[in-house]
Amino acid sequence: MGRLRSLQYLKLSSNSFSGKIPTNISHCIHLRVLDLRINAITGSIPDNLRSLMSLNHLELFRNNLTGTIPNWIGNFSSLKGLLLARNNFHGSIPSELGRLTSLEVFSLAANHLVAVNQLHGELPRNLGINLPNLENFYCGGNKFTGTVPASLLNSSRIQILDFPSNGFTGTLPAENLGTLRSLVSLSFAENSLGNRKTDD
Repeated sequence: MGRLRSLQYLKLSSNSFSGKIPTNISHCIHLRVLDLRINAITGSIPDNLRSLMSLNHLELFRNNLTGTIPNWIGNFSSLKGLLLARNNFHGSIPSELGRLTSLEVFSLAANHLVAVNQLHGELPRNLGINLPNLENFYCGGNKFTGTVPASLLNSSRIQILDFPSNGFTGTLPAENLGTLRSLVSLSFAENSLGNRKTDD
């Protein structure tokens, strides 16, 4: 695989591949799409893949991957799709992912029947500012806490915000919701959102 130096598209989704991601993929430095979705791949995302600086799409959805999300993914300036859902990742979202200014689809959601991402912590405050091209953001079924970043509601291209089954608190910045003219789906079900009333 590593000898295919001119390879730009590697699509192996919906098979029965197991074991770890081959580290020699890192030699395919012109790779634009790495699609390993819906397999039985284990282990962590190998650090060698940091050399794939031309990636537009990194699709590892629905495997058995573990470990944390590498911060060096934030160096993939051309990345438009980052699909990491339905794995066993833990930890928080690296702040370096805020550099992915071309990102359009960001999926971290879990599926309890397959595997459960155990991502936690608060979402970065400047998420919506740093990811101006974000259209779809899925992070349901994790352990995120804190308030929903108001900056996220400033992303004019957002079409889908899917955040169910987390631990978000506080209120949604209602004054910003009306500016999301492209929004077609909004889900914050099964969180702890709300506004406690006080007596005048």
